[in-house]
Amino acid sequence: MAKKLGRTFVITVEIDPPRGAHDRRELDGCRRLKDAGVDTIDVADNPMARLRMSPSKSALPGSPWID
Repeated sequence: MAKKLGRTFVITVEIDPPRGAHDRRELDGCRRLKDAGVDTIDVADNPMARLRMSPSKSALPGSPWID
């Protein structure tokens, strides 16, 4: 990430965690974002105070699939 910050522009995207226990759709979206050149993806914590999957849970399984 330090190399990326040395660039003039870093692209980051914030996504909401899945509403249920299934995260395939979000992981597919993250792969497409990576392929499009996004540098980091932030998983929001409790967006709009609605019950959703934990951001940590939704972020961790995708890491090996995205990198």
